[in-house]
Amino acid sequence: MKRGLPTAALALAAAVLVGLLALRPEGVHTVEEMDGLDGMVSVGALDWYRGKYSERVAVYALTYLSDGLEISGFLALPYDYADQQYPVIILNRGGNDRFGPMTASWAASYAQAGYIVLASQYREGPGSEGIDTMGGDDVNDVIKLIDFAGQLAFADRENIFMVGASRGGLMTYRVLAMDDRIRAAVSVAGVSDVIGNYNDRVDGMKAVYERCIGGTPEELPEEYERRSAVCWADKINTPLLLLHGDADGRVDVSQSVRLAEELEKYGKEYKLIIYPGADHSLAGAEGIPELFDWLESHRKP
Repeated sequence: MKRGLPTAALALAAAVLVGLLALRPEGVHTVEEMDGLDGMVSVGALDWYRGKYSERVAVYALTYLSDGLEISGFLALPYDYADQQYPVIILNRGGNDRFGPMTASWAASYAQAGYIVLASQYREGPGSEGIDTMGGDDVNDVIKLIDFAGQLAFADRENIFMVGASRGGLMTYRVLAMDDRIRAAVSVAGVSDVIGNYNDRVDGMKAVYERCIGGTPEELPEEYERRSAVCWADKINTPLLLLHGDADGRVDVSQSVRLAEELEKYGKEYKLIIYPGADHSLAGAEGIPELFDWLESHRKP
């Protein structure tokens, strides 16, 4: 006659199983499971990616919903992401619509430094639906990435950072004023005064602002102020590093200087670094050690 396990043994086994499940963090445990996230349409490995970091980093193409629009983006992460929890960088591109798009290589370069990277093309960017509003409702395309990061069990969700360059700095400032989930942020040659940048730029860029925002600063001053962090620096509570070259011909260094002055006035935590002779690109921000030093110095143990 077959005998089953004693009741006590069954109870012990059940308790052990419950304990193991309790230790398993909530959320998605593999990239493949991300398709099941609310708002995530698809996640596909970029098998064609053969960049400088391809031996250590995997890059995926994302399609997700933001305000009902399909938005494209990237996920980049170290190959051993399942073996440990890496901190997250939300990476904000510059440019507008299809100019200056996010690239797999750019996302991969930050993943190579030991981060899980989520990046958006924003609406009207390559592969994305909708209209680019240059820091209007398209800010929601970035906030959605923070939502996704918060659901990744393989990510260090206590350490979600943000890095933005040029127009990406504008996007970063807006997100920081709206969302408190970012632990620390970096802006590289960021636009903090849209009216000032409009007046500094040649007619071609003026036309881009007018198309994306809907008019000139004289016609829509409130919309330009809505996108200008110098007007509401008191709402930024995230530690913020400002990097800028003093030979920047696209976004004048005064944009970061003025924002630093506003942050100082309100007693905010910030640091401003100006690079003598550096242009708009700073020769590739991912190679600047001060950027990663800032993030690591604000990392929660």
